[in-house]
Amino acid sequence: MTVDDLAGMTLGDGARCQRTAGWARRSAASPTAPRWLADVLVDAAITVTEPSRGEWVRTAAPICWPRVVAEHGARCAVGGEVEVVGGVEWRAVCLAFALLDCHGFGPRLDVRVWLAERDQVVLEPVALFADGGRVSDELAVAVDDVLARGGRSRLALHWDADEDSWALTD
Repeated sequence: MTVDDLAGMTLGDGARCQRTAGWARRSAASPTAPRWLADVLVDAAITVTEPSRGEWVRTAAPICWPRVVAEHGARCAVGGEVEVVGGVEWRAVCLAFALLDCHGFGPRLDVRVWLAERDQVVLEPVALFADGGRVSDELAVAVDDVLARGGRSRLALHWDADEDSWALTD
C-alpha cells in the first residue's frame, strides 16, 4: 500500500480494503487521513477495522508513537480509554516505552487510530509489547511500576501472566 493509498482512506461506506481482512471506509463527507500519518504508516501492518467501530485503523507495528506525538503536537492527540478509568497517562506510556528501549528491547504499541478533523488524529494505545527476547523480572517490575504510577491498576497490567506485554486499557 502506498502513501497515496493510505492518504485517500477515509471513514464512510464500507468499501472493501484489499490490504487487510478489515474494512476501509470511504466518504466524501468524512475526514481524510492526513499525509503525515500516511507517511508514518506506509510500511506498517495495519488492520482496517469494521465500519461500526469508528476507528480508522489499528496497528501494532514498531512505530515510535511517543516521537510521532511529540513531532505532530496538536495534530496528533492521545485519547480514548487511555485517559479514562482503567487507563494510564500518556506520559507513563512514553516512560515505559523509553525504559524498554534503553534496555535493548524493541518496544511496540498496539494503537487504535481515529480520524478527527482534517489533518488531525487521535491515538488510543491499547497495549505495550517488548520485542527482542525475554524481559527480565527486574525490568518487568520497573515497567509495571511506571505504568501503575501513571494510573493503571497493577491487577489489569498483564494478560495471562505474560511479562513481555502490558495492557493499557480494559
